[in-house]
Amino acid sequence: MSSGELLVVVLNQSNEELNLLPDSPNLTRGEWTDACEARPPQEILAGECGMWRIHGGRIGKQIEGSVAYQIVGYDSNTITFSWKVYMVRSNEFQHSCTTNDFEVQVINGGGKPAIAIFIFKPAKIIDL
Repeated sequence: MSSGELLVVVLNQSNEELNLLPDSPNLTRGEWTDACEARPPQEILAGECGMWRIHGGRIGKQIEGSVAYQIVGYDSNTITFSWKVYMVRSNEFQHSCTTNDFEVQVINGGGKPAIAIFIFKPAKIIDL
């Protein structure tokens, strides 16, 4: 991978499947890597992982986008993973989930190439 690339890994540590939404993925800046296996998978099974790669197109270009999945078995609830990779400042990796039953841990690497790991898992329940 060159310096203007991003590798995204989603670890599904839940008991639910994740299905790619029809209007997803959304790539605002950057280009998908040519290999078809480098695009977001249609589904990420429970206990499995999904990966994809994006490159900036030209040296010094920002990479920005998002991917949204439906959480199977949770009606219309979704999880969205988003990223902004800059060439001169800290990268941003975010997520949003439409249910409180799950949480996401983000492990991100600065540096070049950038690597983002999203760990999707059941939310911890705190007994009071």
